[in-house]
Amino acid sequence: MILQPLTRDALLRVAAAMRAADRLEIFATRFDDDPAALADDLLAGDPVGAVIAAPDGTPVAAIGGTEMWPGLWSLWMFATDRWPEVARGATRFAKYALWPALLALGLRRGECRSAASHVTAHRWIRHLGGVEESV
Repeated sequence: MILQPLTRDALLRVAAAMRAADRLEIFATRFDDDPAALADDLLAGDPVGAVIAAPDGTPVAAIGGTEMWPGLWSLWMFATDRWPEVARGATRFAKYALWPALLALGLRRGECRSAASHVTAHRWIRHLGGVEESV
């Protein structure tokens, strides 16, 4: 696993090749299904996070958080079909680097929104300590 900064190019590479379940989930709540617009919108929110690349340097997952208002962060992650190659490393990054960084920035609540059909996302969120509040 290689950590890369959240750049437009890296985000776009992951967004353009994201898993079908992620694509369905993310673009269901946007005005368009344009990976470039998604990358631009994420960067406009001044996110904290990283792109997780496979050992060959290919961006596989984007993970981060964007502060929506003081103390409340939107937490997000999307990946390509190569997710299994970086899942363990991404999980360690989320638990031991991203979460402490967000707490240091004043996070009091983190929200993740996922499609009811995205069971892989639900399992990962629960593994990271997330609790389902509503459907």
